[in-house]
Amino acid sequence: MKKILITFYATLIGFAANATTRTVQNYPTGVAQFNEIQDAVNASVSGDTILIQGTLVRYAPFTTNDKKLIYMGGGYNPENDNALIPRLGVVGLNHTTTAPGSCSGSQFYGLRFEGAFNLGVSFSNTEAFNNIKFKRCEFTGTLSMLNPGPTFFHSNLVIENCYLNGPLNIVNINNFIFKNNVVMHSSSLSYFKNFGTTSGILIDHNLFYSASDLPLVNSGSTGIQFTNNIFNNMGLINIGGPHFFESNVTYNCNNNTPWSTGTNINAGGNIANANPMLTDQAAVDAAAISAILNFKPVLGSPCINAGSDGKDIGVLHEANTIYDFTQNRNGILPRVIKMDIHNPTGVTQGDTLHLSIGAVRAK
Repeated sequence: MKKILITFYATLIGFAANATTRTVQNYPTGVAQFNEIQDAVNASVSGDTILIQGTLVRYAPFTTNDKKLIYMGGGYNPENDNALIPRLGVVGLNHTTTAPGSCSGSQFYGLRFEGAFNLGVSFSNTEAFNNIKFKRCEFTGTLSMLNPGPTFFHSNLVIENCYLNGPLNIVNINNFIFKNNVVMHSSSLSYFKNFGTTSGILIDHNLFYSASDLPLVNSGSTGIQFTNNIFNNMGLINIGGPHFFESNVTYNCNNNTPWSTGTNINAGGNIANANPMLTDQAAVDAAAISAILNFKPVLGSPCINAGSDGKDIGVLHEANTIYDFTQNRNGILPRVIKMDIHNPTGVTQGDTLHLSIGAVRAK
């Protein structure tokens, strides 16, 4: 275990050269500095990294007040045999004061959020959240950014390479990138909620699917840019507008031409009511909830090389790049995939243990 942790520490040096890395593990046989995330948060200062190890038992809820931290796990469903998953409960980030220092700039990688994630402003009408990133994570609950006040706007939120099975509830936001995600929408509420006062919203290279035309956007939303997405059995009626549509595919939706509805803008390249022919298309049509389905289009799919950027419509599968959805489940940390003991006759107390460890870098 010590060798593995040392490898992880070396990887994290690039994130913050002068910061401290703290480890958390609530599994009884685990090796870490803290048993719960809250304890690691309390001991940290802005700029620190918290390495959250996989577990069989969901971590207790935690709240971070006025600290910019990096939270890292080994992936929401890593490919290792008998892999443990960093399972988080309810998470809260709060601004509680107007003094310098806040949660803005916080980052989350390789984690599974099994409870609600709330970014709240306890000291209202003072400071919004900026530069929050979620990458290679899984969400099964609601992600909320609460209203910072009528004259304040959240900005620069990035959600990339994630699997989401819960709605977004975001008020007053500018500059939001939602890219290379898969959304299995299972709520009767709109997936993108409360996007009425927004600007600079890019929804690019995603797959949205649901069981029965569940709504994508609420009717009060405006100004969203939809490019290179697949909408499979989604509710695309009464989505507000004007929105911008370019190179999207619809299939079995209650409105297969949303770009031609109301004041919406058809920028070209959109394909109406065509089977996207994904590898696991049958599971997508059945609204299966699984982050490890194969969402790559097969030969003959209308999505192949049909994007506005010349790439496939839907989530990207570009090998050895940050946009390879098949690798998202593994997080961004190196993964130990092999350990061999080379002592030919076993080991007794006082002997030297000869072993080799094999790992792969994140792709």
